[in-house]
Amino acid sequence: MIASPSPLLNQLALNGPVILFTVMVTVLVTIVSGLLPALHLVRNRGISGDASRLTGTTRSRSRHAMIAAQVAASVVLLVAALLVATGLRQLQHAPTGYQSEDVTVMRLRAAGQPSPRGTGARYQEYLQALSSVPGLSRVAIADTPLQSFAGTEFSIVGRAADAATLSLQRSGFAIVSPEYFNLLGIPLRAGRTFADSDSVDAPQVIVINDVMARRFWPDQNPIGQQIKSGTGPRMRTATIIGVVGDVRPTHRLEVPPQIYTSYLQQSEPNATLLVKTAAGHAVPIDAIKQAIRTIVPEQAIFDIRALADVMAQSTNTPRLMTRLLGSFAILAVALALLGVYTVVSYLTARRTKEVALRRAIGATPNDVLRLLGAPTLGWTAGGIAIGVVAAAWLMRLVPSVANSFGLPEESLRLDPPAIAAAMILYVIVVCLAVLAPAARALRVQPGIILRAE
Repeated sequence: MIASPSPLLNQLALNGPVILFTVMVTVLVTIVSGLLPALHLVRNRGISGDASRLTGTTRSRSRHAMIAAQVAASVVLLVAALLVATGLRQLQHAPTGYQSEDVTVMRLRAAGQPSPRGTGARYQEYLQALSSVPGLSRVAIADTPLQSFAGTEFSIVGRAADAATLSLQRSGFAIVSPEYFNLLGIPLRAGRTFADSDSVDAPQVIVINDVMARRFWPDQNPIGQQIKSGTGPRMRTATIIGVVGDVRPTHRLEVPPQIYTSYLQQSEPNATLLVKTAAGHAVPIDAIKQAIRTIVPEQAIFDIRALADVMAQSTNTPRLMTRLLGSFAILAVALALLGVYTVVSYLTARRTKEVALRRAIGATPNDVLRLLGAPTLGWTAGGIAIGVVAAAWLMRLVPSVANSFGLPEESLRLDPPAIAAAMILYVIVVCLAVLAPAARALRVQPGIILRAE
């Protein structure tokens, strides 16, 4: 089941254009399906039995060619479905770097008379008031928890700061309170995290993640290094005081460089309150609201959700799209299988006398199976090959496909296991489609057919 509604579900609705398109396609397919056989009968009317037999091979090839086309199209869908499912599984099971158990988040926007020391001073009052609420083990503030986007350009003091270098020096930027790392179980690798002494009057300090430390200071200790970030009057120089573990963003597999700054040194009116409850305790929502409103009575608190649910919701769209694509792939495989079964059944029925004659003169069941199944399996193999080549060619569209499915681009790669799985599945279902009518032909007694002749 989908953990919470996907935005895509709100866009699914029947309307006039959709119904009209469906009716038009249905009518068109019906007309074409009836017209082509009728034209074929008119064109071949009057042809002698010998001439009709001469065209039998051509008709058989055309039928097998259509089967190959069906197989190729369904293989493309099947490979795409397997890739998207694999990407979704990677996204859901990759290590996150944090702990969401017993953590609840709620959004707020700083209300009341603004403090001259910035929004951090007001949030600090909230955290102090919440520290006495029973059932809460930790509380923290962040602007956008666990949402990292490498959009902040920075320069390293003492290094080149040309445009080409700066374009490669980008990181995520998060405003957090000191308890943020302990609350989410993000480990400290080196140095220290923030303290209440890192106020607006103190020197500007930052904490970075492992990825940033390894990428920009691979052979030295980043503690004490300085970077500049921001533009114009908002540009500031900050000193690195600590390195923490990597946190994977909910929508990516790759962890970008990350900068954390103290909520006391960077004002942000929109914030998220994170509370972690003690084991066995329910979230005391009313007590939390009451504690905060003892500071600012008009403070609004909204969008209260478990952090695990917030993280699960980030994959709702990929899950929905994966199920839709998987349904289309299953339908395509079923149609192709039905086509294979129909063609083999038809050709087997036409060759019943031939099968009887061959068996009468000593042909084994294996010989009959090769006679009936080899052409179909050959054309099917060709369709599989075409489908795999087409899927590989379509993988050039990975960026747009990844965006459409809400998956990270790095999770969609045409790998041999996915191709092999699709091919093995198709060989199995085609063999079953061939075996059913062939087995029925083998059950017919040759003597009965020959006596009837």
